[in-house]
Amino acid sequence: RAEVKPPMHADKRRQLGENQSFHRRQPAFIGGWEDVSANQMVITNLRLVRKVAVSADLVYNLAAMSHLWTPWRMPYLRGEEHLPEDCLFCIKPQSEDAEAHIVYRDRLCYVILNRFPYNNGHLMIVPYRHAATLENLDPGTLAELMALTQLGLRVLREAYNPQGFNVGLNIGAVAGAGIADHVHLHVIPRWGGDTNCMTTVGQTRVIPEWLDQTYERLRPLFEQLSIANSNQ
Repeated sequence: RAEVKPPMHADKRRQLGENQSFHRRQPAFIGGWEDVSANQMVITNLRLVRKVAVSADLVYNLAAMSHLWTPWRMPYLRGEEHLPEDCLFCIKPQSEDAEAHIVYRDRLCYVILNRFPYNNGHLMIVPYRHAATLENLDPGTLAELMALTQLGLRVLREAYNPQGFNVGLNIGAVAGAGIADHVHLHVIPRWGGDTNCMTTVGQTRVIPEWLDQTYERLRPLFEQLSIANSNQ
């Protein structure tokens, strides 16, 4: 004869159900102890991991991330700097050198500081002739463009002792040219741990000079080294 089990008491069923749902006691992360299910534990732990990651990122930004201070860029970022309707590189030579930050003038090209530099001492070599690309420059202008690039490298080495340079042209708006109608060559000094065009990546705090200070530093060096080159 089969044995008939008596019906389970309601309290016993509730106790068994609690055991089978894997309830356990675990410390809550904001005060006291609370009962949490397995799913709640996973969610809570993920939230904790996220908090730790965010905190670690903040610590890195404060302690390790470098900062590039360029306060003169704020008017540009706010849209308060408006380019003239005419070509900027055609207008600049009409101003006084100190006002335009032109550090050197030659017969066919001139050297000017970038008003929104990527690094301290950022130069631009600009032909007087309004041309959008190198193909439209005559051989004499091309030769002087490269001669002034060489002079600019010597001046920057003397002034700042950089560890390297970026030298190049952006021809066309799609290639990154800010003033696409007037070709110009960039000379940018570089140091280990400095910054690129997008982010600060090194462990060194970089604080550039004001443009007027850079002008005062480089202008006499261009004069001195250009004379030395002509005497060779």
